[in-house]
Amino acid sequence: MINRLRVSRIAASVVAAAAIATPMAVIDGAGEASAVQVYQGQRYAVVWLSHSETRQAASIGLGRFFDQPAVKGRATVIVRKDSKFYPMVSGPVGHRKYYGSAQALVVEASSKPGGQVSLYFDKQRPSRPIGVSQYWPAP
Repeated sequence: MINRLRVSRIAASVVAAAAIATPMAVIDGAGEASAVQVYQGQRYAVVWLSHSETRQAASIGLGRFFDQPAVKGRATVIVRKDSKFYPMVSGPVGHRKYYGSAQALVVEASSKPGGQVSLYFDKQRPSRPIGVSQYWPAP
């Protein structure tokens, strides 16, 4: 059985990390005036960082939060099909596995024109409630 307090602490840490990344982009004068985009549904709560915020997140090592041993086993990553880290290795039962770092995914997204990352909390996956995903416009 998963300790709900532990899951809550992990989710709180993700939200705190996103909250830290946003003002840092403004303080550094990243140039883009925007607010964090937050989407909430029945299953997910998602925080999208702008390109400037993603660049700042890469700079301060936000992805390293997901790379910590206590967090990595409870986190999921979504890798774009045109990422240099795709295709991922197939694991047991057809599940795809990514053996790189979440920080590398954040850095890659930050290096793409318009690249962004999202931090999300999946309410229906208590074994892996948090994650990070990449996005950038198609070339």
